Amino acid sequence: MKKIAIIISALIFGIWGCSKDSMLDPSNPDNGNADLKKSAVKIFVLKAVKLQNHPTENPMVFWISGNISHMGLIDPASTVTITSMTTDPENPGKFLQTAIINMIGADGSSLQFETTRGEFFPATGYSEHDWDVVSGTGRFEGATGWYKSTSQLDNTTMINYVTGYGEIYVAKK
Repeated sequence: MKKIAIIISALIFGIWGCSKDSMLDPSNPDNGNADLKKSAVKIFVLKAVKLQNHPTENPMVFWISGNISHMGLIDPASTVTITSMTTDPENPGKFLQTAIINMIGADGSSLQFETTRGEFFPATGYSEHDWDVVSGTGRFEGATGWYKSTSQLDNTTMINYVTGYGEIYVAKK
């Protein structure tokens, strides 16, 4: 019985280790960063912590609050700007969105994201977005990477509660 438990544990850790390596490895063509070498970049794994988008006077712009790993407390000047929203011709209950995020961290470093895929379901307030990290400033200067988010809009307060994860690649200096 102990042998079986040890073998199962070894398999689980082996599989977990392989999948983590392929996720983090910039040379893995599936993560969109095939032109980067793992040894040439610093890799930051992003995770949203109590991230929220709050309404502004402009219905297409939200300010961001909360925390995200490696950035800390998000500066209130951070914004999400929806650049387009159209009804999905194949599913009238879904909107396709494009947006830009300018997220400023506690130390003033920033990251800029653009959507590659955004879906919003007005009936439920649920949305999913895939983002590309397109640039950064400060310690994220020259950043590339990706981020996936899901969110739930509270139709009463118009606050969007966000969860997400991703990776940032910054060339080592």
